[in-house]
Amino acid sequence: MKTLIKILLVLLAIPLTLLIIASIAVMILLSDDKVKTAVNDGLKETFSREAKLEGASISLWPPVSVNLSGLQVANRMDSGFTARPMIEVQTATAQLKLFSLLQGKVEISELSLSRPYILLETTADGRSNLDSLFRDTDATEVSITDTASTAEPDTSQPGVNVSTKENDFQVLFNRIAITEMTFEQLNRAENSSLTLTGLNAVLTGETRDGASLFATQGDIEIRNLSYENSFGKLADSLRITAKQKSTF
Repeated sequence: MKTLIKILLVLLAIPLTLLIIASIAVMILLSDDKVKTAVNDGLKETFSREAKLEGASISLWPPVSVNLSGLQVANRMDSGFTARPMIEVQTATAQLKLFSLLQGKVEISELSLSRPYILLETTADGRSNLDSLFRDTDATEVSITDTASTAEPDTSQPGVNVSTKENDFQVLFNRIAITEMTFEQLNRAENSSLTLTGLNAVLTGETRDGASLFATQGDIEIRNLSYENSFGKLADSLRITAKQKSTF
């Protein structure tokens, strides 16, 4: 389960990173179209397959927020993979702290993802849609670091450093909220499938002992879990409510 959570966190980091890029663009550009262009440029630089964002908007009424809509990352196009997108997010929102923006910093009080969809797929011959997902580029690097070790004021919030060829930003966030997520794992090599629907989670995090540790905790609800393999359907319409705490 911890491995699955880690994979989900890595994949969910994609739309969250785009929200961070958009938030930085708000600070610099303050234009819906330019924010959308900045995010789509980031998608092209990041992924080796088609990825696009349909819309972006900025709300200046407190709290200042960045709203992204219609994010899609395509699945692998070669034989053996379904035609469905690998990643979809209906809407994603970052609520920004105005006072921090006026100081030239990006501080996010909440990151929200609505109706995200993630598909992990493995073909009968063992190929995965995770293979070659990202371009081999150093244009953008995102890492979770210990904010207490930086020159910034002490804070208990986790810090995310977004480094590009031109700029270096520190982004702080308090809370991540995920609503109505769907996750599918299709493994034809093992003849198994796992489906989670109605996944809702609220996560908070902290860094400890430097960049090597990232701790998350929060409430998680899965309204419907189904699993089957070559022996048949082993779980159907299973409901799970849990408090999650993990350290990576």
